[in-house]
Amino acid sequence: MKFSLLIPSYNRPELIRETVNSVLAIADREVEILVSDDASPKKDRISEALADLVSGGRIRLIHQPRNLGWSENRNALVREARGEWIILLGDDDRVKANFLTRLRWWLQKSPGADLYGFGYDVIDEEGQRVFTYGCPRLMTYGVHLASPWPELFYFDAVPMWSHHPFTLAIHRRVFATLQYNSAAGIGDDVLLLWQALAHGFVFTVIPEKLFEWRNTFRGQAYANLSSDTARLKDSRGAVITELLRDPALATKVRNLIFSRKFLRRFLQATPSGVERVRQVMLRDDRVIARQIVSEMSFQYQEGRWDKVGRHLRAARAMGPQHFWQLRGYFRDRKRLAKFQK
Repeated sequence: MKFSLLIPSYNRPELIRETVNSVLAIADREVEILVSDDASPKKDRISEALADLVSGGRIRLIHQPRNLGWSENRNALVREARGEWIILLGDDDRVKANFLTRLRWWLQKSPGADLYGFGYDVIDEEGQRVFTYGCPRLMTYGVHLASPWPELFYFDAVPMWSHHPFTLAIHRRVFATLQYNSAAGIGDDVLLLWQALAHGFVFTVIPEKLFEWRNTFRGQAYANLSSDTARLKDSRGAVITELLRDPALATKVRNLIFSRKFLRRFLQATPSGVERVRQVMLRDDRVIARQIVSEMSFQYQEGRWDKVGRHLRAARAMGPQHFWQLRGYFRDRKRLAKFQK
């Protein structure tokens, strides 16, 4: 088994079939498809939506006996997976028709990495493309390599513009060392990538758009965790806290995290995130707690030039083609604004 496509699911019977069908369309004998329902209130409807695919042996549906939560449901799926490469997909997302063909091609063309990221389209509640993100050239990051790896930690420019931190192709050797950490909240995928880099794993981003990530654009018409601004801000503090608890944290990464420049940029305009770290670390008796709390005794609000600066850094890291993507983004924003009127 070469690839395990894993779909952690909760309460989305109206979308799960569309997600699974997109995976089935590209699956072959080297692919296994596992869906894990996290004891959701709509589990019977999810079973009904996938019944014929399960009975036909095309997918495996796992019903968790109790609610495990965001991170542990993923860990449960990873433990069940048999593939060499593990790929998680949201239960409202879709893979593109060339997903597997192009991923295989890049694994052969640029071997050696432990994790592979790729570009994606953002789609709306009805499955229509809204924005497109991707890396304009092949990028390889490693703490021990001559690469702009700190940009992956600052998380204000390169990530999300070049790849989505949740849907990656991750070699199973990474999960032999790491797992998703529920204490990081919805930032557990970011934490996993950071820890992988800190442990010496190599991350490559391929210059192709291979999947579609669904988000909310019509108010309450659709619920998406990433639409919860307070939750997103809170998770930033949790991610830093949990990273600093890692006893194997590389010295280069530790020095970066403790820098005032990093704290200012990663926690920009997120006082709740600053307070989350402060309170958690104050309860810790280690010297590390006092050090980081003292570094966070400032308030910072993002300004216009910060936004310009982040894209200048992104262009330095990924190439000037990033500005063409930025141009397309503003064009899409203008189109979306007209549509929403």
